[in-house]
Amino acid sequence: MYCWIMLGISFSGALSNSLCHQVFAMMGEKAVRDIRVKAFDKIIRMPMIWFEKSENHHEKVMSRLTSSCKVLYNFIELYVPNLTLIIINIAGCTVAAIVFEWRTGLTSLGLIPLIILAQAIQLSFIQGFSEFKGKIFN
Repeated sequence: MYCWIMLGISFSGALSNSLCHQVFAMMGEKAVRDIRVKAFDKIIRMPMIWFEKSENHHEKVMSRLTSSCKVLYNFIELYVPNLTLIIINIAGCTVAAIVFEWRTGLTSLGLIPLIILAQAIQLSFIQGFSEFKGKIFN
């Protein structure tokens, strides 16, 4: 009986995880598109004298805009969904532990800093692998 319950929880967790990543990816794309449109609209309206400065050359401006948008999209697509799911999982598991046995709930409260540390290490690995992949393909 408990095996089927755990299997159902696992499948629902996998489904919610993929759905969460898809939703945040769409949010990231929309945010980046809005920023690019607003920035491009602002750049178009700048006077020609502004572009004559070396730091405002059109190639440098577009390069900075592209890299900033990429950083924002990666943040929204990678970090925010993981942090959201971790917070929901920690809160749900802690409440469930307190409901079932208050001593177990207190133990789980004590382990929250360890869980946060493990997630920070995981996110640093994700960032490191994406930088490594970027160095290989560039």
